[in-house]
Amino acid sequence: LTVQNHPRRTAGDIVLDNLHYIEQIRDFHPDIFVEFTGRRRYALIGYFVPCRSIYPSAEDSHPMVRGLGVERLNPLTSNHRVDRYLQLLERLGLPCREIRFDLQIPDSEIEQADKLITEKGLEGKKVIGLVPVSGMKIKDLPDSSLRKTIDVLVDDFDYNVAVLGNDKRHDLSDKPIIDLRKTTSLPVAAHLLRYSGLFDLIVGVDTGLMHIAGSVNQNGGQNNPNGNFTV
Repeated sequence: LTVQNHPRRTAGDIVLDNLHYIEQIRDFHPDIFVEFTGRRRYALIGYFVPCRSIYPSAEDSHPMVRGLGVERLNPLTSNHRVDRYLQLLERLGLPCREIRFDLQIPDSEIEQADKLITEKGLEGKKVIGLVPVSGMKIKDLPDSSLRKTIDVLVDDFDYNVAVLGNDKRHDLSDKPIIDLRKTTSLPVAAHLLRYSGLFDLIVGVDTGLMHIAGSVNQNGGQNNPNGNFTV
């Protein structure tokens, strides 16, 4: 299906679009309709497709579609997309295995990471990692949200906050942080995130470092760059 975005669309336009999508899906004659987003629009489209439908759990769905009598997946503690795909394969009875990749990190980079932990005095400390910047500005964490988050974590929860990434566009010189931005290579950062066990939690925007952290069940969360930042 190709979704076209039109400016200033009326409610009537949206209804016609939905009817068009339902018609296309019916013509395709799918065996299964899977809806991952939990949004009401796609949930209602799938509801009118005559085939087996699988939806997210009620907790992960829009309030308006929680009452639909459809087959639902169990709630997930992780919001990583791969976890959802694996859950679906298990529900369908298809053979699958846990997906895990190993990073080949040179010994010299591991030594640098361990040295950094020692130099910063982080061994045995409560540490949260923040990844506020991605390769796309629209995804980046607003400065005000980042500063507020650091204040809450440091002052209210007594955490050490380490900021990672390859961009120092946020001026945090007045904040009590461990500034690791532009000081670590990718292998060093990957070791810190994945193998060191340093962080209790990683919070950040949609970027490569977050995917590395999330690939080994590291606690993590993402933010809405245009709204409130929640840990």
